[in-house]
Amino acid sequence: MQKRKLRKLIRNLLMALTVINFLALVVALTNFVPDNPLVDYRLLLGISFIVVAASARLVCNSCEKEQPAEVS
Repeated sequence: MQKRKLRKLIRNLLMALTVINFLALVVALTNFVPDNPLVDYRLLLGISFIVVAASARLVCNSCEKEQPAEVS
């Protein structure tokens, strides 16, 4: 039972991190903010968004199937 709660907690944290990362990526790619400090980190934000979203997807799939996430 504890494993399941921990897995759901990790899933929720990864989802929150994915949303925050997505918002930072949108701000970095648009010119909403003048003198935007995130412009220099566009590539890094894009790569981290892909990695975090993929990790969140693996954890979400493992929560539904009740199996440990397999990372290749």
